[in-house]
Amino acid sequence: MAGYVGKQGRKPLPTQLKVVRGTDRKDRMNKDESRPKVTLPSPPAHLTAEAKREWWRMGRRLVQLGLMTEIDKAALAIYCQTWARWEEAEAKIREIDVVTPGPQFHKYRKALVKEAADAMRDLMKYLVEFGMTPSSRSRVHPSKPAESEDPVEKWLHDGKRTP
Repeated sequence: MAGYVGKQGRKPLPTQLKVVRGTDRKDRMNKDESRPKVTLPSPPAHLTAEAKREWWRMGRRLVQLGLMTEIDKAALAIYCQTWARWEEAEAKIREIDVVTPGPQFHKYRKALVKEAADAMRDLMKYLVEFGMTPSSRSRVHPSKPAESEDPVEKWLHDGKRTP
């Protein structure tokens, strides 16, 4: 089978995630790994309002851990949009459960429950990628918080504001 790669073991972890987890070892570091600047870019315009709220909520936390960079924008956008889709499906399920069901009630509810379950499954994948589940977080040993790249945020935290 020429060209077949197959499973190659665990995915390699980025150096910053190893540092945060406390599992970094000099003999196992990729010296040629790119080190993009830690920053939270603006959310993509196509995100829904709920997805944008999640972008700012989780994005700021990921920056504090040094895990969010410009090149992670797509992964965070997909996570946030999936979060919004799950929230919307759950809200619709609650809404139809309080109204009198019509003849199509069971089909509609079944479709919504499947949509919510699919979104939850996808969310879990992204939560683990960013270290946002209890088990993935248990392997994280936070180091010094990342320096803020936002000049306004830095100005506010440096105590240069007037009361």
